[in-house]
Formats: sequence, structure tokens, C-alpha cells
Amino acid sequence: MDNGNRNQLFTTLKDLPQQIFEQLLFALKLPGGLIPSAEAPQANRVKALLDWAEGSSGPGLDEIRHQLKHIEQSQTPQFEAYLRSLKATYENWREYYTPTDAVGKVEQPKPKQPSVFDFGLMVQTVEQPQTTDDLDADPNPQKQEKTERLPVLAGIRKYADVHVLLMGRPGSGKSTALIRLLLEEAAQLLKLEQSSAVPRAKSREGETGFDSAQPSYSASQATVQIPVLVELRYWQTSVLERIRAFLYRHDPQLDLDDAALTTLLRQGRFLLLFDGLNELPSDDARTQLVAFRRDYAKVPMIFTTRDLGLGGDLGIEKKLEMQPLTEAQMKQFIRAYVPEQAEVMLRQLSSRLREFGQTPLLLWMLCEVFQQSPNRQLPNNLAEVFRAFTTMYADSSVRKHEVALLKGDVRPLSDRRLWKEALMALAARMMQGETPVDFRVAIHRTEAERELSKRFAKENFPVRDILDDLLKYHLLQNRSADQLEFRHQLIQEYYAAEHLLDLLPQLNDERLKRDYLNLLKWTEPIALMLALMDDEAQALRVVKLAMNDVDLILGSNLIESVHQQYQRHAAKMIKSLMINEATEIGILKLTESRAIANYFVENLRLLGSNASREMALTLHELGFLKSGDIKGIEFPEKKSRNYFFNTTAIEFKFEDLKWFEDNLTIQSLSDDISELQEYLQDELWREGEIGDGSLEENLLSTLNRVNTIQECLSDSSDDSELILGIIEILGSSIPQVRSRTVKILSMLGGIQSSQNIILSLEDINAEVRKAAAEALLDLDENSNAVEGLLKRLEKEIDDDVRCAILNTLGELAEPKHISVILLASQPKTRGYYCLSTIAKIQNRCKFYNYEIWQSTIPQGKAISLYFSYAPADEALQTQLANHLTLLKRQGVITSWSQRQILPGDEPTQVINQHLNTADIILLLISANSLADDTCYNLEIQRAIERHQSGEACVIPILLRPVDWAGVPFSQLPVLPKNHQPVTLWDNRDAAFQEIAEGIRAVAMEVRKDK
Repeated sequence: MDNGNRNQLFTTLKDLPQQIFEQLLFALKLPGGLIPSAEAPQANRVKALLDWAEGSSGPGLDEIRHQLKHIEQSQTPQFEAYLRSLKATYENWREYYTPTDAVGKVEQPKPKQPSVFDFGLMVQTVEQPQTTDDLDADPNPQKQEKTERLPVLAGIRKYADVHVLLMGRPGSGKSTALIRLLLEEAAQLLKLEQSSAVPRAKSREGETGFDSAQPSYSASQATVQIPVLVELRYWQTSVLERIRAFLYRHDPQLDLDDAALTTLLRQGRFLLLFDGLNELPSDDARTQLVAFRRDYAKVPMIFTTRDLGLGGDLGIEKKLEMQPLTEAQMKQFIRAYVPEQAEVMLRQLSSRLREFGQTPLLLWMLCEVFQQSPNRQLPNNLAEVFRAFTTMYADSSVRKHEVALLKGDVRPLSDRRLWKEALMALAARMMQGETPVDFRVAIHRTEAERELSKRFAKENFPVRDILDDLLKYHLLQNRSADQLEFRHQLIQEYYAAEHLLDLLPQLNDERLKRDYLNLLKWTEPIALMLALMDDEAQALRVVKLAMNDVDLILGSNLIESVHQQYQRHAAKMIKSLMINEATEIGILKLTESRAIANYFVENLRLLGSNASREMALTLHELGFLKSGDIKGIEFPEKKSRNYFFNTTAIEFKFEDLKWFEDNLTIQSLSDDISELQEYLQDELWREGEIGDGSLEENLLSTLNRVNTIQECLSDSSDDSELILGIIEILGSSIPQVRSRTVKILSMLGGIQSSQNIILSLEDINAEVRKAAAEALLDLDENSNAVEGLLKRLEKEIDDDVRCAILNTLGELAEPKHISVILLASQPKTRGYYCLSTIAKIQNRCKFYNYEIWQSTIPQGKAISLYFSYAPADEALQTQLANHLTLLKRQGVITSWSQRQILPGDEPTQVINQHLNTADIILLLISANSLADDTCYNLEIQRAIERHQSGEACVIPILLRPVDWAGVPFSQLPVLPKNHQPVTLWDNRDAAFQEIAEGIRAVAMEVRKDK
């Protein structure tokens, strides 16, 4: 038996619940005294069991597997009723392309006839973005990894074993793909149940007629895997809660507790289909999901998300992207759906077919709008498609086709002219979640009625009638008995856009930036709103505020949404910002905006020679520039025009890079150590054949240490023993050994590993530093990683290492680090990787953080701070001042304290001068300051007077414990926020950090008014 199989079984047994392990020991009828008691570590008991099984008197490892499988099967709940419910619920899967059954004339297809909605959708693998240096290193396109195109179900099945992320635009068919897979798996399992088969069938053809392929995750397993749809938009407490809710919904007898679900997961009994990664409600939910993936790495999982800009990728390496419908697929659908008017519709669409029909949902809506339009005229853009589509419901006329549309004999209870306003009100209300950055996809009926009561206070019928009508005519649907939701998130976003369009004239610039542009949840509604706007001044106002004051990438993305005739004016705003060429190119790569690209193509020769060359390359990479368009532009020899035009174009996508798997198992660790062994053996051979012998002793010594670690790997139950051995290898003089060792350390995890990897960021070799930056993503314990990465970024000169550092910071850093990243990245790498890093941080916190962006470009007068403190507290005042240094360097604040009084100055006069002109006064509170006459009688009293008159903002800061009840500042907000004095914190730096963040927030608010 090879080590790999034993290690895999070792891991499985080590993770078994104790009750199951005891049943296994009983079934194997072991001689007494061979296995340690239940109090011993599980790893020790498993090792003893495997040693006995492989010994001369043991039955072998296969017998252990056989008995374990028998025990698992005997304890498995019965899922037949659950599977039958899935089949009954989802067999009309095509309805999931259509948000309502109240519109349209598509008849149910006859048995065994393909539906017009069976598009044969395809997915394509998403590769890691390359740099031009990558292409230079390997100019042979045949050596590049090929992009893979697969039918959607075949693709997600193929990679479910290693976890796969299915990406796609709204309405592209992601959720429908999961439903179809759920249905197909349920049907296949029921078929196997009827035939009493245990393993999965080799062929998937027949019953459902989907684009099928044998799932790779079950090819070598006899365990049947039960499909479960986990709808992340309805997250409440945990993944287990969502699994349990879905099982219970389809079979109330499957009321499994956490222990039972955990056992089934460890047995690999589920195929988990996670829908809507971008709809997770909080960072805590995301953190739990990351931990769940890590804890159950062997459970096949499929995730869907809109894009990586909304929620990240959870570190999932394998990504598939829904492909837009081909022109042939679009035409085929139109001809099948509206056969009599198809050619007229296609002629109107002409070159706009690809823009309007890129997803199944949008193409279906377009057909409906065209069909219902009296003049058979198509809208100008997608937002107008939504408006026309939804207007079909709200029109109050009683034309015959609308009577049929509304099911004829059913009369509305309310005035239909109010429906659009009601839906706008509900959509706007649902944009308000538990926190300012969150939104909701469902609303309680009571809250909905309360919201409509405020909106329609003067109507003479109850608002519940409006809700009943909206449900009856499928504009809303019941999520549960008391929860309502829109039929599709796109529809909810459209009505939110209409709400904002009405509200926009009443919004001043600051509120528009703070409450709308600054929050990611409003980005899609704002884009739809811009497409509906006929007022050029208002449209450009929104784009300009976004670009100048909120976020460059947001503003650049919005350019594509405004009416086409306004886009060129909007694109010119980028040049007016006086940003450097690297940032311009980074914006273009991130947004892939045709409007911006067209502007740069027109003005390419107006750029400097270097900028012109780099911009030309970027435009070509993104497909916006052909070879004939750049005659006269000189290219460096290694990036010759012929070379670039003869290689595959690079597609820069907004994605989180992940270089290593999260499967931190003994097996994968063993594989990596084996790779290191092979490398050392190859180098020894090379040294013996062509070297001078200088490295031979070093290589041999390192190889012996690696061999020792590999031998004790399966026998060791203490990771610290392994870590110490690997840290010793990290001291090798060979850079390739050190870089491989860094990766191995990251798989073991723990504080020791983390500390040594962070130290490796300072390695003399760039490849080792890069490996260390990448490895920090894999560590559970990386609390000090950000500080080490930022410190390294400030002095790193190697571009590849800088990119790796920025990528890791995108996953680990927080909004407060954005300004440091920008400063450390100036000017050379403030391009694609820097901007994408910032975007990843913003996506995690769900807001654009325009205050921090603004603070990196000093504008207007800096905010003056005054420190009021007692001489005895000067050491603490110095620590606080150090924590505010970044704000001073960014030009946000200036500060003054008593230590700056010069010899010969009149102290009271100087203090009064600065105290009376300061914008923010910091009162550093302790028994010392309350007892000091200057502090209390002069500074504190005057500070409160200026605060009350609105001339200054006063911030009390608790340095030491003291009774401060009833003092003049006792009614003001105090820092730290928990009112715990600085000296009582276990970590004073953490206290000062919180205080500095509070001061920054106040300073940015004060700065807006100056």
C-alpha cells in the first residue's frame, strides 16, 4: 500500500466522530490492547489501527474501508421523498428564465420536445491574468494553457470536486443552471433507487435531455451524493442552517441537527450548490463560508456570483464564466419565440442584437417588449427595455391584449396607476439593510404595508390591496408566508433606479456622494438610472462626482451607462484629472470601457511616446485597436508589433488571484514535499554532471533533512515537530529550496509558520519574496501579514513581487490601508494591480471610501488640530501624534501642541492664538489634565465655548481612568468608543489606532465644509 492511499485513509479516520470510530473498531473485532483508549488523541488511535491492519495479523486497509462504508450507509437518512419533491418542484425549469408567467405566449413544450429556452449555454474557463513580462518569458502561444469551453452543466460538474465558481451577468442563466443540475441529479438518483443501484451510472443521457456529462466528482466513488441548493441571499446564521432549511422544505422528515449534517458532510454525502455569492449579507457570513470551504474541502461544491467585484471569489481557483449567447443562438430564439415578427425584429436590432440579447433573461424580455409594443418598436438601451417591460403591467388601459395578459376575468383590487410607484417605494426600502452598506432581497409583509401606507396615505383603499395585486399579477412573489420579494434582482434594481431618478433633482452633491455613489449596492441602479436620463448636465454631474470625489473606477464604469451622445464628453473627464499614464492604463484594463477606449484611440498620438506605446499595447490587448491603427508608433524590440499581433491577446478581468489550493491535507503536503525531493535530486545530478561540486554537500544535507520530514509525516501527530524541521530547511542557501519551503509552511499554518513567512518577505531573492507574499493568502493565522506586506511594498523594486504583494493585500487589507497602498505604489505601479487591489478592499467593505481616496490628493486647506494635555501625559500625547502622522503626510491635518512654544514666547498668548483658530480640539483626559489649571480653566472651557458656537469640533480622548462625570465635555462623543481609557487596553497601539480612525472621520467631515 503506497503512502498516498494510507495518508488519505488516515485523514478520513482522524476526522471521524468518536461514535463512528468506536463502531468501526467494534466491527473490525480487534484484539484487546492494540488501540489506545478514547482519551488518547484521535491521530494516535488511527495510527495504531492502520499499523495493525497492515501488519501480518491485520486484514488490510481495504477491510477498514469496507466496514466504514457499511457503517456510513446504515446511518444515512432516507432521501427518496426529498428527491421526489425536487423533481416535482423543478421539472418546469424553463420558468426560471422568466420572472413571471403572466406575460408571454410560450406554450408548455410537448413531451420530449426541446424547449425554446434550452439555449445550449456555454461556459469558459477564466485564466489568471498575465503581464507582458509573462508573454516575453514564454512567447510560444502553444505553451500557454488553453482556454476551455464547455456546456454549462458539463463544466460545473467537471470541476465541482475541487470547488468551482460560476460567474455571469444577471440573467445569464447561472441560477437556472444550478436548478437544472439539481433536477437532473434528483432524477438520476431516483432512477438508481428504482433499479437498486448504488454507484452512479456511467451514462447521463436520456431522462432529462440536458447538456450532460458524467460528473468527475463521483467517477471513483460509490457514495451517492445528494444535491442541495444553498440560496445565499436568504442567509440567516450559518451554512448548516441554509442546508437544513432546504432539506426540510422538501421533506419535513429530514429535520437533521448540526451533528447529523456534519457527519453527512464528512462522509461526502452532499453535492452543494451555492447560489448568489455576491448576495451574502455581511463580512461575517463570508468569513463563515470561507471556513466552511476549508473544513469540508472534499465535499463537491459549486458557487455562482455576478462578478468578482461583488463579493470576491472565496479563494476558489477554478472559475468558469457564462458565455454570452451567440448571434446564431439569439436569432434561433427570436425566430422560435416570435415567428411571425422575427425578421422585422432582427432588422430593427441589426448591430444592437449583441448588446440587447447577451443573456437569456434580457433576450426574453426584449421579445416580450417587441411583441407588446403597438408599433413594434424597440427601445434605445437596456434600461429602456426594463421600463417598457414593466410598463406593460402598470398601464391602466383595458385593451384586449392586456385583458388577456391579466388573465381576463380577474379584476384588480387597486388602481393600477399606483403599481409602479408602489414598486419603486418597495425597491427603495429594500435597498436599506441592517447596516448602511447592505440591501435586502426580501421584505416582511408588515413592513411593506407600513411603507406603502406612508406613500399612499390619501388613497381610499387599503394598501394591502396593492400588495395583493402585485402578487396576483406576478410583479412580486411570496418568499414565505410573510416575506415578499421581486421576481428577479434585475427587476428590483430597475425600480430602485426609477426611484433614484425621481429623487436626483432634490439631492445635493454631498448627499448624492455619501448615500448613493459611495455605496456599492447602488452601483447597478445608478447605471440603469443614467441610461434613462435625457438631461446631459445631470448625467455628467453624476459621472463627474463619482470620478472626482468618490472613486475613479466607479466613475469610469458609469461612463458606459450614459447616453451614447454624452459618452465622449464623459470620457474626457479622465484626462482633466491630471492622473499619470499608469493610472489611465489601469482604469482602461479594469473597466474595459469602449467609450474610454474610443477616446484614447482618437487621441493616441497626442500622448508622450512612452505613454502612447503602452496605451497602444493595452488597447490592442483589450481588442479595441487593430494593427493598422497604430502605424508610426515605435515599439521596443522585445515587444515588437509582429510579436504582439501574433500572440493571443491578454484579457484583463476583475478577479482575485489565488495561486494555491485551500486543500490543506496531509496528502497535498506530502506531494509538495515530494516535489522538493525531486528538485533536490535533479540538482544533485546536475551538479555531479556539469557543476564544480561546490553545491553538492549543501544539496545532499538539505535532501537528507527533507527525507527525514517525509518519513515522519504520517507518523507525527504534532505539527510543531514538522514545522521546526521545515523552518530549518528555510535556512538553505539555495533560493529555489527556500521558495518551495515557504509554500510548505503555508500549508501547515500556525503562528510559527506565519512569522517565518513574513520574515521571508525580506529575503534577498525576489522569487522567495514573491512566494512569501502569495503564501500569506493560505494562512489561517495572518494577523500580522498586512503590516509586513505594506512595509515590503514601500521598498520593493521587483515588479512581479509588487504585484504579488498587492494581490495579497487585496484579500487581507482593510479600508484604512488604502491610502498607504496608494502612497507606497506611486508612481510606477499605480496602475492595474494597484487599482484592482483597492477595488477588492472596497468590494469587501461594500463602499468606495471616497474620503480616503480624497485624502491622498490634498485639496483645499488642511484641518488644524490642537492638543490639550497635561505635561505629565506628554508621553501618551506623543504616541497619539505618531498615529496621526499619515494624516499629516497626506495634507489632511496640521497639529499644534504646547511643546511648540518657543523660548521668549508668552505661553498664554500663544495658546490662545492656536486654541482660537483650531478646527478640531483634542482634549486628552486624565486626572492630570483635570487637575491642571491651564488645561481645565483655559483650554477645556474655551474649547467647549467654540464647540457650542459651531466654530470648532471638540473630541475628548480618555487617556487614564478618572471620574469625569459632570465635566463640561461629558455630553460629547468620546474616544475610544467603548470609553475604556488607553492605559487599560492590553494593546495601546490598538487603542490609538481606533482613536486615529475616529479623528480621521471627523477631519474628513470638517474638511468638506471648509
